This record gives sequence, C-alpha cells and structure tokens, in this order.
Amino acid sequence: MKEKKFGKAATIAALVLAAFSLLLMACPPAPTPPTTYGVTVNTSPASGSGTASADLTAAEEGETITVTAVPAAGYKTTGMTSADATVDYTSGNTGTFTMPAKAVTITVTFGLDVTIRTITKGTMTGGDITISPASNIKGGDTITVTAVPEEGKRFKSGSWASTPAVEFVDATKASTTFIMPNANITSITAEFEALPEGEHSISFSAMTGGTVSADKVSAAKDALVTLTVTPDTGYKLTALTGEGVTLKEEVAPTTLIYTFDMPDANVTLSATFTKIDYTLAAGTITGGGTFAFQSGSSSPSGTPIATANYGDKVWLVTATNPDSHNTVAYTVTGADVTPTKSNNYYTNGIYDY
Repeated sequence: MKEKKFGKAATIAALVLAAFSLLLMACPPAPTPPTTYGVTVNTSPASGSGTASADLTAAEEGETITVTAVPAAGYKTTGMTSADATVDYTSGNTGTFTMPAKAVTITVTFGLDVTIRTITKGTMTGGDITISPASNIKGGDTITVTAVPEEGKRFKSGSWASTPAVEFVDATKASTTFIMPNANITSITAEFEALPEGEHSISFSAMTGGTVSADKVSAAKDALVTLTVTPDTGYKLTALTGEGVTLKEEVAPTTLIYTFDMPDANVTLSATFTKIDYTLAAGTITGGGTFAFQSGSSSPSGTPIATANYGDKVWLVTATNPDSHNTVAYTVTGADVTPTKSNNYYTNGIYDY
C-alpha cells in the first residue's frame, strides 16, 4: 500500500515539473534594457557669460535632444557645436540634435550683446524719476534710478517696479541700481506718498558712477540722517553736497558713511563720482624682453599709455619678441596692472597669447 502511494506521488511530481518546464518555455526572456549614452553641455567662456543645459542627460540612439542656453545680461548665444553630433542651430537660445550611438558633448558659445536697449518711464503721480545712463544702454550695464518727489511728497519705500521685472539692489531706497537685462524696459516707476506732519523730504539729484542712499526718506528737524555712498566699480567719490546741511564723514571699515542733522526744510543731495585711473606698469618680462601698454578698440593704437579706466580695452605690446608673439588684448578689471612673464603665461589677469 505504501509503495502504491509513493508511486502515485512521484507521478504527480513529474507532471508538475513537466508543466513548469512548459511554462518556462512559453515565457519569453526578460527584455534587454536599452543602451543609453551621456549628454554633456559646456559653455564658452566657461563662467560669467551664461548657462546651458540639455533636456536629457542620457538618451538612446535616435532620440531628439534639445539644448537650451540662458545668456547672462550683456551676452547672447552665438553658437552650439559638437564633435560628436550634428547640432541644428542657426540663432536664438535653443538647438537640437539626434542622439548617436555614443556619448555627446555640446559646447554653447556666448558673445557680447552690443544691442542698444531703451528704458521708458511709466505713469507716476507725486513725483518723477531720473535714469542714468539714459541712452546708449546695453544689457549688463549698471543703471541708477533716483526718485524725485514733488513738494509735500516723499518716495514710498519698496515701490520700485518695472516691466520686465528687474532686481533692484535695494528697492527701499529712493536711489538704487539694477543690471540692465537683454531686453528693452517698457515701463519703470516709483510711487510717492504724502509727507508725515512735521517732516521734510530727503531726495537726490541724478548721479552717474555710484549711488547715495539715506536711512530715511523723510525726517523731522534735527533728526540724524545717515547716508551710505556706494561708488560703482572703477569709480571713486569726489564730491558730496546737500544745500543747508553740514555733512560729517563717519569712520567705517569698508563703506563710505556720512551723517547730517535734518534742517527745517527739504534736502536734496548730490554726489559726483569720477573714474579711477589705474596704473599700467610697463617693464621687463621675466626671462627676456620688454613690454608696454597701448590703447585701441580692435588693435593697438601705437601710442604707449600709462593709465586706463575700468572696462577699457588695452593692449600689452612686447618691444622684443622672445616667443614669436607680439600683442595681447586685456580688459582692465579694476586694479593696477603689473604683469610678469613666467612659463609663457602672464600673471595678474594677462592671458598667454
């Protein structure tokens, strides 16, 4: 009896095993995951000119990839290239390519945008604003705006607004700055409000090369008013005046601070900023040769110069030519320049040529 039961159990086990084998044969093997290849996007110049990215960081062969560039203020997209794929790009800030069966590196190139932009005032009541500079404006320029209230009014703190929106350095101040975008500003405004009883307004004349801000937009007689002076890069303060007030310079480690006692009248302050003359030090190149600086927008002028201002384009010209090269262009970045020659590289911001 036990033998019969064992034989029956063995038969059932064999049938189950056979059925399982048939089931495995009927099921197809798991699909092989598709092969993907990496996408890398670089920018040139590598920093400061803009950013770029692809909509996919890895893709299969045959997929369409879109590359999007975001130029910084003052720059524009000038190209999208790759040694690994053909990029469909003619202009604007987007390009596409079809993914090959290998990794792809895309280089997005940015160049200076010299398009002249405009700034248009919007409708305001209770006062006006000044804009500096008011013409020949390009993306990336620093723009100073100053609210000028009418009699009995004062600037309303935080009321600066523009279309398209820009980032004001301090929208609570009657005089502030922003970086011009790569677009025309179709409207910029400030709001004004009535002066509180017993107070007088504090306002500023139009200024170029820096800003002056007060810790109050209005004040009563004898109130202490504190001014913060901020020269633009490459500028210095040469005069600060206010009719009917005596300005006192305060000791501050990194900023220019002035104070005055509020008179029993409105106060308008004005400041003059001038460009700093940076020294261009001609001399001897370490390892042999001499050099000097010349001005010129696209090529050396031929006349040596000893100073230049922030943002000026100057040329370092070798009088002797130890490395079979002659000139290199350099943009003054806000410091005296004393280049030296070592291992075929100029230091202090002077690039090898």
